[in-house]
Amino acid sequence: MGDRWNPGNETRWIHPGSGSPEKNAPFALFERRAREWLDRTPNSSVVFSFGEADESVLSLARASELSAHSRVRLKTFETLGSFKNALVESASNFVGNDSGPCHLASMLGIPTDVFFRSTNPMVWKPLGPRVRVYLDDSGANRIL
Repeated sequence: MGDRWNPGNETRWIHPGSGSPEKNAPFALFERRAREWLDRTPNSSVVFSFGEADESVLSLARASELSAHSRVRLKTFETLGSFKNALVESASNFVGNDSGPCHLASMLGIPTDVFFRSTNPMVWKPLGPRVRVYLDDSGANRIL
């Protein structure tokens, strides 16, 4: 896919779903990552992205006070191509669970933080030049 990352972008993409609740880190972790980015980077924004299997996580996002923030957007995508194009256009970095969107972001060269809960990161770690893997066990995050 090639390195498509533009370090001048100022949008943190967060994909808090995975299609499997067992694989999802707590939504509060993603809220915290969004707030940290917004506080640290004044001209930045955050996109929370969702796929067709993420309805329960989308409900959490809609209920979050962050959803009303002027620099936060909630987006759903109908196709992988539209998701990829939006990522390439605006993503500064990507945060998510072990999921297809995380693998895509990492393969595009976008700096990616991925959280593993129920799958083996030694087997399923995303490929890409800028990937950090975290183990989420009982709320304590450890980087591998």
